[in-house]
Amino acid sequence: MLLPQKPKDKLYWLSTEDVSANLDQIHLVEDLLNQEGMTVIYGESNTGKTFVALKLAYCVATGTRFRDKRTEQGAVVYVAAESGRSVRDRVQGLKQYFKLENLIWR
Repeated sequence: MLLPQKPKDKLYWLSTEDVSANLDQIHLVEDLLNQEGMTVIYGESNTGKTFVALKLAYCVATGTRFRDKRTEQGAVVYVAAESGRSVRDRVQGLKQYFKLENLIWR
């Protein structure tokens, strides 16, 4: 999708003629995550958000299907911005779920 060049220091608007769909996106997870986008997983506490994020990360890192969706294999970095210590328990759960012996943890 090409947008008209506009000065970055000024507020501007786009008409519907200025916007087109980007059909050349590279999906990391089919119809769910794309390479150039940003995704946020949000919800109530203790509802499994971290497990979903870790499973998504694992599926992209290994090229494994995520909930019947095709994935594009690639490098993954998971940043535990909240409750970093509790993520270790969730990683242990992920290792048990996927029957993993070695998982890099730095």
